[in-house]
Amino acid sequence: MSSFKLNSEKDKSSLMASQELLQLWENVQNNWDDNKAHALFIERAILNNEAPFAAQSYKAIGDETARAQIEKLSARLFSLLEQSQSKPPEKELFNYKKTVYFIIFLTLFIFILVATMTFKGLSN
Repeated sequence: MSSFKLNSEKDKSSLMASQELLQLWENVQNNWDDNKAHALFIERAILNNEAPFAAQSYKAIGDETARAQIEKLSARLFSLLEQSQSKPPEKELFNYKKTVYFIIFLTLFIFILVATMTFKGLSN
């Protein structure tokens, strides 16, 4: 299949895209069997945040190749979504703040204990 065009005015009016993406879509339509043209179109659509245009364009064609490209587009978008999800912060194995407080407390406790024993020794 060499060329596909959107037929209805509804299809044309609902599809908004940058000039770059429109040119890439025209290239895809003129080179329908070229996987590199499809891949470039999909990647640029994602990069330009115009994935809905790509999906609608392929959906308007509706053949097996178009359905396969929609699957590739969806898989790529889900992959990006999974990559963007942050992992929960890992628990610190060693909490320095609590350790410093513990050392300060222990030092004060020993100081008070030594001072008390010294004071008792002096008073006897």
